[in-house]
Amino acid sequence: MSGWRDIGRRVVDFAVTFILYYIFGVALHEMGHALVGQALGWQASVTYPSPWAGWTSFPQWQQMPMLDMVLIALAGGLVVCAFFLILSAFTEDWESDMVLLFFAPLHGFYSLFEVAYILHAIPQWVLATIPILPAAIIWMWMLKTRG
Repeated sequence: MSGWRDIGRRVVDFAVTFILYYIFGVALHEMGHALVGQALGWQASVTYPSPWAGWTSFPQWQQMPMLDMVLIALAGGLVVCAFFLILSAFTEDWESDMVLLFFAPLHGFYSLFEVAYILHAIPQWVLATIPILPAAIIWMWMLKTRG
């Protein structure tokens, strides 16, 4: 029975870790957009309609130079990617490590897809779905290389 209890505990630990890092990742992602936008001199506001989603609004979005738009789009995901990769170097439990190594590439790819969306190279449904595929492939590779 202790084996099943151990498995159950690990599943619950993984689920709680996943949810917490997901919520933290959403907040950090939107703050990355807002902080870079503000550093470039643009007014920003962040909205979180739920713990699972957020967006950053820029009232002057239409007047922004394309370079500023690209930098702001990249900032959200890359901030989370870098932070989670650094954090994963210091984690000792497998739950945190697995979750961080999944969300880091996911946010990295998502930022690239956000740029593609801003450049009108992809539709919004692609932005909301496709980045998970390369992220999952990299996640499996990172797990394999970590042993």
